[in-house]
Amino acid sequence: EMIDLNTRLRNEAQENKNAHTQLKTLFENIDEVFFTVDMINQKILQISPACESIYGYTIEEFLINSNLWFDVVVEEDKDIILKNYPMMFAGQRFSHEHRIKTKSGEIKWIVTKITPTLDEQGTLIRIDGVTADTTERKAAEEKIQRSEKIMSEAERIAHRGAHLHFTRSVG
Repeated sequence: EMIDLNTRLRNEAQENKNAHTQLKTLFENIDEVFFTVDMINQKILQISPACESIYGYTIEEFLINSNLWFDVVVEEDKDIILKNYPMMFAGQRFSHEHRIKTKSGEIKWIVTKITPTLDEQGTLIRIDGVTADTTERKAAEEKIQRSEKIMSEAERIAHRGAHLHFTRSVG
């Protein structure tokens, strides 16, 4: 019986090790930034390597300056983040989309989804989140909006021209 228990424990340990390795591989290779922040100590507990491709800053730079994520937000968009603080402190999940200025000076659009964790007393103790680069999608949306505006203007002009032509024909 002890041998069976020992074998089972070894198998479970190996399964846990395999699951941990798979999760670590996913965490290190996904395009989105995954992060966890200790809100009591205002300290980033973990952040995925994708922070460098999205923000242009290394994991170490985020760990040294736990406010770096906010420092890079374009000034005009900081209110987007601040208006979500009440939801965060109430333990409600939320997301926001805003612009950042990367280390190289490039402006990017990102969307961040936040899941706050409160303790038994209702104090915010941790946030977990994921950030994705939405720059290409935003550029495509803006291109579509410009095209729609041009098309609308062209239709307005065409309608006006047809109306003028009709008025002259009748008159």
